[in-house]
Amino acid sequence: MPETKPPAYSSVYIIPMLCAATIVIFFITFFMLQRLVENTFQKNLLESSRIVSAQFAKNVNLAKDKYLSAVYDVQSLPSVTWENIKAELTRKSGDKVFLRGLSFYYAGSGSKNLIYDAVTNWTTDEVTYRVAARPWYRVAVENGGVSIISYYEYITKLLLISFTSAIATSDGTDVVLAMDMEAASLVDALHKYNEGEQRFFLTDGDGNILFHKNKKHEPTRENFVNLSQLPEYKELYKSIRAEEASPVFAVRDYDGLTYHFTRNMDPDTGLLLYVGMSDEAISKPLTNLGVISAALLLVVFFLLLYQIRKSAQRAALSLHEALYEKDVALEETRAKSDFLANMSHEIRTPMNAIYGMSELILRQDISAEVRGYASHIKTATRALLTIINDILDFSKIESGKLEVRLAPYSPTAVINDVATLLRPQAEAKQLEFAVTAAPDLPRELVGDEGRIRQILLNLLYNAVKFTPRGTVRLRVWKERRDAANIVLHIAVSDTGIGIGEEDQKKLFDSFYQVNTRRNRKVEGTGLGLAICKKLVELMGGAIRVRSTLGKGTAFYVSIPQGVPQAATPHAHGDEDAQGYHVPFVMPEARLLVVDDNELNLCVVAGVLEAYQCTVVTAGSGQECLDILHNGQDRFHIIFMDHMMPVMDGVEAARIIRGYGGTYFSAMPIVALTANAISGSREMYLANGFTDFLSKPIDVNELNAVLRKYIPHALQKRPQEQ
Repeated sequence: MPETKPPAYSSVYIIPMLCAATIVIFFITFFMLQRLVENTFQKNLLESSRIVSAQFAKNVNLAKDKYLSAVYDVQSLPSVTWENIKAELTRKSGDKVFLRGLSFYYAGSGSKNLIYDAVTNWTTDEVTYRVAARPWYRVAVENGGVSIISYYEYITKLLLISFTSAIATSDGTDVVLAMDMEAASLVDALHKYNEGEQRFFLTDGDGNILFHKNKKHEPTRENFVNLSQLPEYKELYKSIRAEEASPVFAVRDYDGLTYHFTRNMDPDTGLLLYVGMSDEAISKPLTNLGVISAALLLVVFFLLLYQIRKSAQRAALSLHEALYEKDVALEETRAKSDFLANMSHEIRTPMNAIYGMSELILRQDISAEVRGYASHIKTATRALLTIINDILDFSKIESGKLEVRLAPYSPTAVINDVATLLRPQAEAKQLEFAVTAAPDLPRELVGDEGRIRQILLNLLYNAVKFTPRGTVRLRVWKERRDAANIVLHIAVSDTGIGIGEEDQKKLFDSFYQVNTRRNRKVEGTGLGLAICKKLVELMGGAIRVRSTLGKGTAFYVSIPQGVPQAATPHAHGDEDAQGYHVPFVMPEARLLVVDDNELNLCVVAGVLEAYQCTVVTAGSGQECLDILHNGQDRFHIIFMDHMMPVMDGVEAARIIRGYGGTYFSAMPIVALTANAISGSREMYLANGFTDFLSKPIDVNELNAVLRKYIPHALQKRPQEQ
């Protein structure tokens, strides 16, 4: 009986769902516990505020009771006279327990206006003391009854709470009896609430600070510090002005810590007591809660991990293998890139010679047969160069920087060129090679001729390569979208070895070859189809494959192309068939060509000969500098190779720019090199070069460079000569 496999969703979906559910439950629980901690904190804050306020009120009432007792004793004297009051207050001041933080004063409003301090046994008069200006005296006279005020005593430099009232003496003299109590003594018993996570301070009804842990905020001889003057307490001050109920205020206090304050008013004194609690009272429980919750979460996770241990081990092994394969792939990629960069110069140098020599042959007076051979060589070289450009510039392929150059071209000419190149190979294998182009195919399209040619070459080359017998067929037709656009359809089919279903999934991967063991004798890099796919997608098209193993393969390509509104005469092959004619000549121009390869110098000089200009050659960077330093020849442009022995082109260009002067700083220096790896152009421009031409030299690109940098006055039409 076959083994029954568990459903795929058992590990793919259930485990993530369990983890997600655990996380959700954790966060819900944590949120609820967080709210519980915050509510507990607020309750503790309000309870602490109530306790501190009650203790403060108790201290005030105790002092008030002492004062009222003194008033009662004075009023109970057999004769309420000045001397009897003085004696009674002196007797009471002798009680050290009663004396703590207290001072008794009385002042007569009669002719003497005497003031007596029962603590220091000090007496003065109105002229010296100005009793009428004293807050305790003024309030008692104005109110009549018992009053409680706070004020700053400038003589003793103390903040005082004063109990005061007016008393009538037996002889009809009014006496003000006052008892001062240092405000600090009211809060002496509260200092335990001013440490650690708790804090309190005291203000009057106007927001003037009377007591604060930060002594800088307490009153001085000059003035009181008001809550409105301190940015951290502005919200507290606004609540006083608005007569709001006491909310909880979050304040970043003077020491940088955040406290939550609540406010209470003492009913007897009208003083405001602010009691606060630090954020640490919340953060510590929350931290502990977070640690406990995290521990619980870890326990749950470990239980889940225990259940899926085998799956996790397999996943870890797969990840390790994937990372290893990734490292290997990256190392291979770096090796390929380094290899391609180093080989670029060597591969392009002979290509330049082949392309350039065929160009020179076509410019000669030769027979039609030889001209046809040379034209085929040039066409094949151009097609091969297109492929080499993309293969060597591997960094472009991997970074997606391939460029599309849109220009009018003849699709039938491209089809004929490709067929001409591959037909001999097909015939050598005795294959039937059939090419069919739809009759209504436009004579001219707008697209990238080089990319279309490369796609056709890759697909047909693979078809011929993997077809031992039978037929290779190319069909091209169009699907019209509108007057200015069509879809170009290309189908390449064969009766070759075919491709299996598993291999079809990787067919367009870089460096992938189908069944390398079976096809070991078949040459190739494995880049062709990957490049084709990137090129097709770059042009907005699509490519697909249908294949049956052992019966054959068919590739289908569809690429959007433009249709010129006014068709231009097709000139493909006219140059090669009739000889090359330059668009302008420049007999007065002088050009310097620098290259260490004599064959390259010969090719470039031969190409430039058609422009009727003077060409001077140099075999190295140093020889170039010697010619320029000699100063006998003035040049209009320098074509400089890069990779040369002793002194390369980059170093030579830097030295030329360093000579200074208008001539050397403005001299056009064009890099003429086989190094066409991605980023080369930017490197040349950053090192003193003016422009860039890659080998083999494209005549149209050469024309553009000469027209741009040779003075227009030196450019003549050929018929003018």
